[in-house]
Amino acid sequence: MGETATVCGMVASAEYEVNEQNQATLLDLGKPHPNAIFTAVIYGENRAKFRTSESSLRGKRICVTGQISDYHGKPEIVLTEPSQLSQWRAPLGWAMEIRTSAGSPLMPHNVKRTAVRAQTAPPVLRRYGGPINTS
Repeated sequence: MGETATVCGMVASAEYEVNEQNQATLLDLGKPHPNAIFTAVIYGENRAKFRTSESSLRGKRICVTGQISDYHGKPEIVLTEPSQLSQWRAPLGWAMEIRTSAGSPLMPHNVKRTAVRAQTAPPVLRRYGGPINTS
């Protein structure tokens, strides 16, 4: 926790929680909610800065950069500025990528791989236990 990283993947589900107090926009990477591998969160007070609806990001490959935090046992990055969100040009066959602040990939998650054992998973995901299924 607390590591700064760039996490890239396909937006599997996107939701604007308009009726919740913090009016969060949730961008779930890898798998749809509630099984997301990683979530990017934009709180209501910052939503207007992004000028992109969550529905337009569904199915798109994006990268998010920021400090990784834990929300009920799942990793997330809270986005406060549009510069933290960018398009990802994924290498062929990659479903997800995580880069440290040094910029080097920790490990690609290959679409063809059905699960990655916890001991070989990137440190940021290893903390969440069990196999990481990217299929």
